Amino acid sequence: MAALRALLRIRAPAGWRGMVGRQATRPLSEFTSLEEKSQFPGASAVFVDSLEFIQPNVISGIPVYRVMDRQGQILNASEDPNIPKEQVLKLYHTMTLLNTMDRILYESQRQGRISFYMTNYGEEGTHVGSAAALNDTDLVFGQYREAGVLMYRGYPLDLFMAQCYGNALDPGKGRQMPVHYGCKERNFVTISSPLATQIPQDTSCDPHPLQSTHLRLAMSPEPSETMSKQKKLTDSVAKLGKYRRGDQDPSEQDDGATLGEESNVGTDTAQELDVITAFQEAITSCQTTLTARIEEVKVDISLVRQDFQKLRDRVKDAEDILSTVEDSLPPLQNSSDNMQLQVNPLLQKQDEMENRLRRSNLRFIGLPEGVEGADPSSILEQLICTIYVNHFSPGRIYPLPD
Repeated sequence: MAALRALLRIRAPAGWRGMVGRQATRPLSEFTSLEEKSQFPGASAVFVDSLEFIQPNVISGIPVYRVMDRQGQILNASEDPNIPKEQVLKLYHTMTLLNTMDRILYESQRQGRISFYMTNYGEEGTHVGSAAALNDTDLVFGQYREAGVLMYRGYPLDLFMAQCYGNALDPGKGRQMPVHYGCKERNFVTISSPLATQIPQDTSCDPHPLQSTHLRLAMSPEPSETMSKQKKLTDSVAKLGKYRRGDQDPSEQDDGATLGEESNVGTDTAQELDVITAFQEAITSCQTTLTARIEEVKVDISLVRQDFQKLRDRVKDAEDILSTVEDSLPPLQNSSDNMQLQVNPLLQKQDEMENRLRRSNLRFIGLPEGVEGADPSSILEQLICTIYVNHFSPGRIYPLPD
């Protein structure tokens, strides 16, 4: 970026610099560290040092958030994440290593050594930054230009190369396209090519259900009230099950009374029991429906098996017919060879007869085009008499009958 800015200072005329962005009317060298603007192809955005929500009707463009300027100075001390030096070095090492690997594998693809490759140029910081903010146990559903996340988690270069080449060391054994990495040990789900498929995949995957439940309770307006209602409902389900089985302990009858008192003199308990009864009836209905569907599936499977058996029989008949045809091919080939042996002498005799017939013909070479005129017979007669003076006379040459 610094080289690009220097190039703009040297080569860009004043009028062209004014067209880069509506706000970039001053030379780039006049901006101070706080006023520097990011120059992206087709856009010019300002830098900000704090994160906040923006409104489309208030700001004309989306600013670029940053913590430090191009000289490495922290712009806002309250935004300094205070990352340890070891982690900063790891971030930098991962970005440079990813860039180097991209260059090598991209050149390999251009040389025809691998069939496909997509680089991560310009996106290295987004990879390692997001990976550093996650726990190693968090699942990552990456896209094919996000290999830096996997590299930050320690995925070795040998496996990167093996996956792109699809060799014996590839964990996927060459079943995936190049650049479609995946590692179960590092909680990185195998990359899928279609765009945005990671959104439904991620939302349907919940590796920590207990943590998610606690998170939902913590986000509710009154978590204590929610937990109290869940506890009451759980106790009611347990007591209802014991009551219907007839094995309720006499000492628990007082607990039921206490539960009724806590639920506004039995009103809430009755409602909860009605809900539980309806819920159990719904479960019974679902079981009945599921049993009927299972029977339908069994019937369909039986029909499919019958169709497969018919297909097996037809394939067997086709194999028998093919075997018969293959057995009849050698005699036909022998017969064809014998016929070829008989035809060759006949062709030779035909050539001899044609050559003999041509011997009785006369060929005149060197006559001009169109010399025969309207009466070729007279011209031919004069020509023959001229050549063979002592053998023919005009009276001895007669035209052939029509």
